Amino acid sequence: MIESCYEGEHNSSPVQIRRQAYWSVLCGGFGHVFGNNPLWHYNGPTLYPFEGTWQQAMDLSGSVSMMYWGRLLRSRSWSDLVPDQTHEVVTACLGEFDGDDYLAAGGRPMAAR
Repeated sequence: MIESCYEGEHNSSPVQIRRQAYWSVLCGGFGHVFGNNPLWHYNGPTLYPFEGTWQQAMDLSGSVSMMYWGRLLRSRSWSDLVPDQTHEVVTACLGEFDGDDYLAAGGRPMAAR
């Protein structure tokens, strides 16, 4: 997933930034690219004003969350997970599949069961 909501754009929240990243890989995607509006403009003009420098934007909560997200996924064989379509991992409170409250999960591959 390359073009999700960027941090600092469209009223994106830290929760939304994390959800997009987890949804991407736990629903079967190959990966996720994170965007940070103040950072990719390198202090140049932008549609979404930011009071600070691009270096300060690296410490915004979405950027920090993506650092931990990356560490977590690199510490596991996430590419071996399969989307939990049969709801064996998450059995309740899934939210709506096309809604902002959907809870995505990955389960063990069929061969490992």
